[in-house]
Amino acid sequence: MRRVLIISTTFFPYPGVSAIRMTQWCRYLPKHGWQPHVLCRYYGFEATAENMARNVHPDVRIHYLGWPGHRAYNGILQPMLRITRRILSSWFLTGVFVPDVSIWFWRKSRPQILEHVRRIQPDVIITTSPPYSNHDIGMWLTRETGIPWVADFRDPHLIDNRFKPTGLGRLRWGAHKHFQESIYRRAWLVTHAIPIDARWVRRRFPFARNRIRILTNGFPIELLSDLASDRPPSPRTRILVAGTIPEPEQLQLAHAVAELARQGKDVELRLVGKIPEQKKELEQILGTRFVATGYVQHRQSLREIANAAVIVNYLDKVRGESCSLSMKLFEYLASNKPTVVINPSRSERMFLRHAKNVARLRRPSIPLITAALEKALQDSCRNGVEVDEFRRRYNWNKLSQTVASWLDELVGFPPRVAPSLQLTSKPQATIVISTHNRKEILRRSILSALNQSVSVEVIVADDRSTDGTADMVRTEFPQVRFYQFGRRLGPSFLRNRAIQLASAELVFPIDDDSIFSSPRVVEQTIEEFGNPRVAAVAIPFFNPRLDWTQRQLAPDRKRLWVTDAFVGAAHAVRRSVFLKMGGYREHFFYMGEEADLCIRFLAAGFVVRLGMADPIYHLESVQRDAALADFYGRRNDLLFAWHNVPMPWLPIHLVGTTINGLRCAFRLRRLPSMLKGIIAGYSEFLCGQQPRQPLSPNLYRLQRQLKKCGPLPLAAIESELPPLPRDQSRAISEATHAGAN
Repeated sequence: MRRVLIISTTFFPYPGVSAIRMTQWCRYLPKHGWQPHVLCRYYGFEATAENMARNVHPDVRIHYLGWPGHRAYNGILQPMLRITRRILSSWFLTGVFVPDVSIWFWRKSRPQILEHVRRIQPDVIITTSPPYSNHDIGMWLTRETGIPWVADFRDPHLIDNRFKPTGLGRLRWGAHKHFQESIYRRAWLVTHAIPIDARWVRRRFPFARNRIRILTNGFPIELLSDLASDRPPSPRTRILVAGTIPEPEQLQLAHAVAELARQGKDVELRLVGKIPEQKKELEQILGTRFVATGYVQHRQSLREIANAAVIVNYLDKVRGESCSLSMKLFEYLASNKPTVVINPSRSERMFLRHAKNVARLRRPSIPLITAALEKALQDSCRNGVEVDEFRRRYNWNKLSQTVASWLDELVGFPPRVAPSLQLTSKPQATIVISTHNRKEILRRSILSALNQSVSVEVIVADDRSTDGTADMVRTEFPQVRFYQFGRRLGPSFLRNRAIQLASAELVFPIDDDSIFSSPRVVEQTIEEFGNPRVAAVAIPFFNPRLDWTQRQLAPDRKRLWVTDAFVGAAHAVRRSVFLKMGGYREHFFYMGEEADLCIRFLAAGFVVRLGMADPIYHLESVQRDAALADFYGRRNDLLFAWHNVPMPWLPIHLVGTTINGLRCAFRLRRLPSMLKGIIAGYSEFLCGQQPRQPLSPNLYRLQRQLKKCGPLPLAAIESELPPLPRDQSRAISEATHAGAN
């Protein structure tokens, strides 16, 4: 079974409605191949293994975050902390903390949560809100680990009046909007329980439209067995409110029930949930006809619904003007009991517009409530096609199956097992993976390479790793050609040697943190080498740890689009052309070697094409050495200019590159390492250590145009390129055709 880690503020046996959604997901996900692990805050409700197995599922594992001394927390500190939270989340301070005051807890708990993640090793992480600070930990974890992250919204965020910053928080409105946008940029998938909210964010954040899903709440199928079971009749006809009802409106409803009693109806008002503060006043109005059960477990609340004659859903003015969609409404409609909905929100009005057996009231008086209750008592439960369809569509088993299918899509490729078939003929492509001390993520990269739809050979070039990479590759992937070279020779050296050893004409030199998103990436990219001028293809890719902006994607399929360079993590090259150009300049070591190779392609009449294949996921490792990247980045920018820029533009280019490098150093506050790189770059070419091979002025202008203005169609620039020799063009076409066959 695959493992999913769910980070939620509450979970079973917490009696509040906030625990229901994730608890119900966990009940059914094991049935669909997922083992849930739950991290939740400790609020004094702790589930034993037996209780969890009996009420949720035996495969669910729960871990609590919070005060380690549970007894002391319950007896002394919990009331103090509750008062503190109320003060910090007061109207005046609402919104001062981005996104809410719970951010303190989740930021403090990061080390503990990361320890759980490394121990559990989940395939997917899910965070659910509100509070919305849960998503902050999700953003942080996906950046640190590269594990796919799903953000679940039980309620709307900033479009809902209940969650908009007020008081001093209005000064931080921009920070709140930035936080919300960050969720949609970084989450692999976003689910919404409220359809209105999902439609709004699709318009607000069009870049995330394909990753936004609507998954409403539902009802447990146990409700149907409670409805069908034989049970002794209640001594009185029950009018039930399960969940929250505002304090002032409780008296209004009580007076309406009392009026029914005066008319001779044997009714009682039953409140399931928080004991009302005005309990004495309610008892004075109704006497023994008023029953308050207090908080009960969700299973018991279902029995209460099954035993009720009429159900009331009552919202106050604030919630009535919100975008919320009460979770209890799904249970009420599934029960097919007569229901009175008072002050429904906009979402609820849309949800109930075709519902039968439901009365809707807006800011009613006591006589109107009395009349609605009287009519509901006269209605009989009618089973029909509409009820059956609702029960089929909105039961938690069906909804959890949908969740499982979405999770399967996120991690379905690559498969966990590599194909055991050995190559019996020349491969159509070679995939080269250079690596150094990234064993765990390298495994996924190899699996995605071996499971391509065309025959490929895979070469792993290891820069003398010390974390067991060699043993892992040789043991788990005997079909992979593994070569280990000297320590810290750099990616340029590794790629050059591996491409020399490759058997196929088309080579995919990717990083160890690059993963093919589908089995057709190589097959689709091979087709894009049809034109003999194409020396390399820049494959589309995402950086999921940063955002979901797709890079290196051609604007359309109608024309061949040429770009100035590719990213080393996602590209493919013609082996013959690559070797003729001398490969990567190995003294670049790291950073910038791709742009240098591409400009030499251009000088020889070849181009780099933007691809249209399924993307590569570049899970940029957090183990990157920032100082090393700063040094070689600034150094190689200068060496690139020295090698390739013609006179009289070279001095201008060097000055501009130096200024840009210093600006970057000051902006990122990493001046020492970048300044060392600038000094090293000047010293190398001023001392005559590096030769010059400048482009012609026309090609240099073309390269700058591609870099500044973006990709151009090949047909628009082909006349400016040097002609390819006929024999070379013919040889390239024959080699490509032979590889494709």
